[in-house]
Amino acid sequence: MSPCWRFLAGLLGVGAVLVSGACPLEVPLTSELSFSCANDSQCAAGQICLEHMCVREGLDAMVIDRVAGDASAMDVVVEDVGTADVGMADVRMTDTRMTDTRITDAGMMDVRIADAGMTDAAMPDTAMPDTAMPDSTLPADWWDAAWGWRQKLVFDNSAQAEALSDFPVLVALDTDVVDFGQIKDQGEDLRFVDPDSGAALAHEIERWDEGGTCIIWVKVPRIEASSNQDFIWMYYGEPDAADAQDVDAVWSNGYVGVWHMDGDPSGTPEGIPDSSPSAKHGTAINMLADDLVEGHLGFALDFDGSDDVVGINGSHAIGDVLDIVGGPLTLEGWIYPTGGNGTVVAKRNDGSTQWQLQIEHVTAGADFNPSFVRSGISGGSDFWYTSASYSLGSWYHLAVTAGADGAAQAIYVNGVSVPITASGSGDLVPRHVPTPVSIGARWAGPPTPGFLLTGVIDETRVSATQRSDAWMAAQHLSMTRSFVSFDAAEPR
Repeated sequence: MSPCWRFLAGLLGVGAVLVSGACPLEVPLTSELSFSCANDSQCAAGQICLEHMCVREGLDAMVIDRVAGDASAMDVVVEDVGTADVGMADVRMTDTRMTDTRITDAGMMDVRIADAGMTDAAMPDTAMPDTAMPDSTLPADWWDAAWGWRQKLVFDNSAQAEALSDFPVLVALDTDVVDFGQIKDQGEDLRFVDPDSGAALAHEIERWDEGGTCIIWVKVPRIEASSNQDFIWMYYGEPDAADAQDVDAVWSNGYVGVWHMDGDPSGTPEGIPDSSPSAKHGTAINMLADDLVEGHLGFALDFDGSDDVVGINGSHAIGDVLDIVGGPLTLEGWIYPTGGNGTVVAKRNDGSTQWQLQIEHVTAGADFNPSFVRSGISGGSDFWYTSASYSLGSWYHLAVTAGADGAAQAIYVNGVSVPITASGSGDLVPRHVPTPVSIGARWAGPPTPGFLLTGVIDETRVSATQRSDAWMAAQHLSMTRSFVSFDAAEPR
């Protein structure tokens, strides 16, 4: 049964009060009420004159029948009176004709007057505008409602007392941390979002392997010093999303060469791509397709120590390739050496050297010692090495840094600065040397490679800036999957 309310109004709605009650029976208006009186004497027996209308004595209320359901559609039935103020609806009548009907605040209302001769007066359609309401279940910081899933990636920089800016972080995805069933087949819908600015961050997918490990690099604007609370969001689950990689932007922070060593080694020109904005791609020389092997991070190249070499920006062209003169420098690479001497990356042609990161036997009993060669303006070469001994047959991250004008040399092994010894005859100010760049060997008079490395080389980089101790340590943590932790996936 529809709920009913009795609207006690002193008949005309003045000082109105709503009280609930049982639904009254509708009484025909003509038997209870007549119009146009000035006093009781003008009314029939049993009636009184009230507000110029004759009504049955004791009848002092009107009834509103409230229709259950949508509050934006309501029937108002005036059964016993001719004039009423019913809150939202003001219905005025003169004699037996309705002359003015006004809605002051309503969605859509239907007002009917129950009286023979009173026609149905449908109110104008004043429906409220259709305004879409936000999904109240979506978190306020959800980046884009089209993406169905997200995960928080938390960084552990607690061991470094230095903030990291525009830092490329390795994001390694496997079935332990993500459900590939929610991501597009090649990761096209991956988005990495800064929680502070809400901006999507530049990323590069180096390798997509759902049966193994996906290798992705993301440039993070800032990671605070001594912090393990900073994070970014990883979003996925948008089947219509297009690929949004921005490789150059990932490596725009001082990098002049970034070779993931995952290209075609069978001799395709520039088959070893450079991900940095420099686009100094490499060409494998004297190598075969099966020299592409599993590395420390995705694929890598296996050098035979005989004649294998990667020439940068052409096979062995003489030119100003990565000519870093009089400024800071960082060289680095992952190696798995099986022989004790060899070049990681170099800009050197026989005796003309600008810079070279290498390994060789320097101290007795050592399998190898990381070392660095750099020539000066006055000629000759300076040579720095660490006397610490390292064994063959393991993965190492080797790096060297130098400040402006060759000062502040440092050698790093697995993210840690090691003691170094200097020797040589040149000054510390590097000179311009128009020699080509190579990986896995240096040129001993092109096209002949020399000082060749035996083993696997992965993730080789050159920067025209001096990376700090904190940067090198955090980078090693990142590249050994010890820097990023994954929170549980959150559905939209």
